Amino acid sequence: MPNLLAWLVMISTPVVAWVLASRYRPRRAVLLLLFGASMFWPNRTSFDLPMSPNLDKELFPAFCMLIVLAIKAGPVLARAQAHRSYERLLVIAALGAIGTVVTNTDDLVYGPNRLLGLKINDLVYYVIEVWIRWLPPFLLGHALFRRRADLEDLFRFMVGCGLVYSLFILVEIRLSPQLHNWIYGFHQHYFMQSIRMGGYRPIVFMRHGLNVAFFIVMCLLAATALYKANVRLRLPVPFFTPKRTVIYLAIILAICKSTGAYFYGILALPLLLFGPIALQRAFATALIVVVMIYPILRSVEAIPVDDILDWIRINVAKERAASLGFRFHNEAEILENTRERIWFGWGYNARPFEHDIYSGEMTTVVDGAWIIELSAHGIVGFLSLFLMLVLPIVQAVRAIPKLQRKSDRQLLSALTVMCAIYMIEWIPNSPASAELTMLVGALAGVAPGMLREQRARRRAERREARRREARAGRR
Repeated sequence: MPNLLAWLVMISTPVVAWVLASRYRPRRAVLLLLFGASMFWPNRTSFDLPMSPNLDKELFPAFCMLIVLAIKAGPVLARAQAHRSYERLLVIAALGAIGTVVTNTDDLVYGPNRLLGLKINDLVYYVIEVWIRWLPPFLLGHALFRRRADLEDLFRFMVGCGLVYSLFILVEIRLSPQLHNWIYGFHQHYFMQSIRMGGYRPIVFMRHGLNVAFFIVMCLLAATALYKANVRLRLPVPFFTPKRTVIYLAIILAICKSTGAYFYGILALPLLLFGPIALQRAFATALIVVVMIYPILRSVEAIPVDDILDWIRINVAKERAASLGFRFHNEAEILENTRERIWFGWGYNARPFEHDIYSGEMTTVVDGAWIIELSAHGIVGFLSLFLMLVLPIVQAVRAIPKLQRKSDRQLLSALTVMCAIYMIEWIPNSPASAELTMLVGALAGVAPGMLREQRARRRAERREARRREARAGRR
């Protein structure tokens, strides 16, 4: 159970949001609260309000900051023009919730357990859940990050977060994952899952060790982008030059002991360091294509699951093959159920999953965010949400070649690759968090914003050229 400090931290979130918005510019206030909450707020501590999702560290801080900035800086948020942009897809997701409720009014009986059908209050819950979970972080990123300077600030901030978090990671590598227990009074996850490769996998204050490793991957790629674009880090510690920072964060990633994070690092780090921009664009495009077609291929059993598992068993490790095989098996079971209500899904409350017909206990363990969304909300909910997160990446891939400055292309390409990796991680795991969703929103704002900056710069250069010609003519 959370201790008193955990509840005090959660209760203080609106106050923290107001103070940050009062002392800092909106962009810095959002970064401080969203990243700070993800890095240090307690897990499994939430407010259970009627007809509303549990307001935990993933939802509550971003929601509070959106409300505060709507009061204090409404015109700044209005710049995103959400009624004309990607956020409109959330309206379709909310309308799809009506179909989910209408098609799931029946009770499901498994042995002694009965899962009640959905009612009108569930419709209110689903609509609120869609908007509270996805709109605040995406809209904040979309509205507040509009220029190259904003993108540089975002990357610098992420590098600083990675360096700060590395200290806590080093503590848990040596002493085992205990910080959350020491501070908030309980372990946020099964302790046995933190034992990896003959040692400990750090969890710090996040949901799982996988989230920590993925967070460090993002910080490492941000540091790499600044290094390649020759942008100063502006860190208070002179030792951390851009090159040393990249090396240091790569070492921290290595000790996080996450196979998936290793895979992303091995692919993306050399790509950003040595690969041409065209190859980075192709890489990001390939990832989002996989994200969109993977559910289709799995549904028609077009993916050679057995061959993949055999390759991993021989070339990687038997344990990794067993873990992935377990996930494939559960995906197949859930997909079989999902086909029965493919358009609007089964809703939540364990309705999409397999249950033992005698004991009534749920026998399915699900990890991938894509299968959770597809089974719960069907094709309508899945596509509306995923398109909102994928279309900014498509837009950025098209915008990168139009930028004249090489450093501009490098920075925007790096953020595009990072967002594409965030989306591909939705296939095996559930990495969704407010600060990472905000990155996709930032990409939606920065990509067209940098093109506008370039056009404004060209107009200014033409005006200056005309003034020089006029002065020369008068002489």
